Amino acid sequence: MKQYSAIEYYARTTVLLVGTMLYAIAFLLHRFVSGNAQVTYRYTKKWCSFLLSVAGVRLQVEGAENIRNNETYILISNHASQFDIPAIIVASPCDVRIMYKRELQKVPFMGWALKYSTFVPVTRTDARDAMSSIDETVADIQRHPASVSVFAEGTRTKDGNLQPFKRGAFVMAIKSGKPIVPVAIAGSRDVLPTNSARFNPGTITVRYGKPINVAGKEFTRQEEKELVERVRVEISAMLG
Repeated sequence: MKQYSAIEYYARTTVLLVGTMLYAIAFLLHRFVSGNAQVTYRYTKKWCSFLLSVAGVRLQVEGAENIRNNETYILISNHASQFDIPAIIVASPCDVRIMYKRELQKVPFMGWALKYSTFVPVTRTDARDAMSSIDETVADIQRHPASVSVFAEGTRTKDGNLQPFKRGAFVMAIKSGKPIVPVAIAGSRDVLPTNSARFNPGTITVRYGKPINVAGKEFTRQEEKELVERVRVEISAMLG
């Protein structure tokens, strides 16, 4: 695995930090002058493309034909690295909102931008808050259609293996009636290993499965568990 020299790594990191600050300022100015939170998607996609480019990450996309840019989906994926987020945002032909840890709002510039974006803050340790966030997201999807990306494991894998899936993303899909798209993200753990703050150049592959329709269906708890396992098995197969 190729690694940057210390000088090149710190130079690229400096460019990323300055660029992130400038993107955040530009977004906040546009957001408040226009009063339109929907500009979130335009700025986020540009910032994520910038981040991947400066970090030296090549993006490969497979199965994009399964996604239509005028449709709204619940994109359910594995989670191996912080680079999963920019990868799926850039790879998706449709607008994508993410769910993020509420404490990230305290981070200068990036956190301030998150706070005033269309993205969804969640307190991971509070099940009631998480369910409330799901209900708010479902309602907002109806008002402002945009797909939602959810990492079904709830947190990044520590050993590279696929962890058990939580049910929140599936509840969101069932309540909203939006199709579920299984998404496998491979290679991101090599770009930014677990417990490391140092990124490496590399290739991230985003693979989209075929949409699973849940609209108009009543799911028992057992059927919901079977749906969760079906999606997990499909993502595992796409990861190889």
